[in-house]
Amino acid sequence: MSLNPVGSILQGVILGVAVVLPGLSAGTAALIMGIYDQLVEDVSRLNLKPHIFKGIGVVTGILVGARVTGYMMENYLSILSAYLFGVIMASAWFIFRQNLPMRAGGVLAWMAGVLAAIALSSEPLGQVGSQTGLDLGRVFVGGSVASSAMMLPGMSGGSLLIMMGMYDDLLLAVNNFDFPVLLVFLLGAIVGVFLVTKLLARVISLFPVTMYLFLGGMVLGSARAVWVGLAGIPEMVAFFTGVFTVMVSVRR
Repeated sequence: MSLNPVGSILQGVILGVAVVLPGLSAGTAALIMGIYDQLVEDVSRLNLKPHIFKGIGVVTGILVGARVTGYMMENYLSILSAYLFGVIMASAWFIFRQNLPMRAGGVLAWMAGVLAAIALSSEPLGQVGSQTGLDLGRVFVGGSVASSAMMLPGMSGGSLLIMMGMYDDLLLAVNNFDFPVLLVFLLGAIVGVFLVTKLLARVISLFPVTMYLFLGGMVLGSARAVWVGLAGIPEMVAFFTGVFTVMVSVRR
């Protein structure tokens, strides 16, 4: 169904916000809105003309989402961390539940994902490095990995960026319009969408349960980067709000 420009922009805003917030999947959001299959097909064929207004909405959603999340990180880090801990735990449980019952290979894949995420985590949330100190090679890889994950329903690119210790640094780059960093990330995202995603989709088609459990384990392992404890009522409320966010986003 073809939407008017306003409707397409609103869909893009929803996708953009889902891109920014860890625990939310742009792929899941597209699936819920009924545009996933057509969007993936058009992007793979470089048929982008029908999605110009969606693209405008995505950029708007990313800018607004990054600004709000950056403000929360600066002023309410413990509450934001509790919220993200909730969405990560709920997302990991959703992936785990979708692949029950697990055999020995699935358990090993899950554990390997958890250990990989813990090993790759480099800094806790809120420990933001200077933008000039960002390794542009890691930024490129982060763009490829995050964009690949975002194309898969149920997978969150933001959660994987937390695992890589890059999420808050990239938020800072977006909010400060650090164009060199953003350009490198965009180039990585393009590679991820058009190359890595096809490879990943091929692997998932051959080993669907094993790959999803491995990726789910990586999501769970990324919780290490946001854990600050649930010391008070605001943090508890934020945690359960994060869980509820995922429950709503994955409902069919």
